[in-house]
Amino acid sequence: MAKLVAKTYSKALFEFAFESDILDEISDEFDFIVNSLKTYDEFFELFKSPKLSIDERKNIIQEVFQEKVSVEMLNFLFVLLDKRRANEIINVNNEFNKLMDEHRGIVQAFVKSAKELDEEEKKELINELSKLIGKGIRLKTAVDTDIIGGLYIKIEDKVIDGSVKNKLNVIKEELKRIIV
Repeated sequence: MAKLVAKTYSKALFEFAFESDILDEISDEFDFIVNSLKTYDEFFELFKSPKLSIDERKNIIQEVFQEKVSVEMLNFLFVLLDKRRANEIINVNNEFNKLMDEHRGIVQAFVKSAKELDEEEKKELINELSKLIGKGIRLKTAVDTDIIGGLYIKIEDKVIDGSVKNKLNVIKEELKRIIV
């Protein structure tokens, strides 16, 4: 249910911003707001708190953000408050960012390696993956020593498993099939 709520609100905001030709502005403002909420936990709790009335929370939001974001973005925050969806703001932002990436032709690539990749390796990997799929790449990396070496790459629903662990498992399975 929460995923559906986040998708619904993010799509509505995206479509509005696209039609109003303010996509980049709204995207930057939304990220700014969510980063602010994540940075200041107590403020985020106030934003979500049912202990304060919706009007009180709107006043706080207006006071904090009115000089920093557009009226359109403030109105969107007010809609989240009115519809009692303030606790979903981070999920809505994540879904909105997915729509922005799709609009910009960017896909997310998740890469596991046995050791931390340095910046040069990341740049080279982004370039190679971008050439391979013909889209921009947003790279997320993780270290997993279990893969021994090589890389495990997941882009959308595609997996490229070039890990040593996978290669050893393939050899193991092939050896099992050999009839002595």
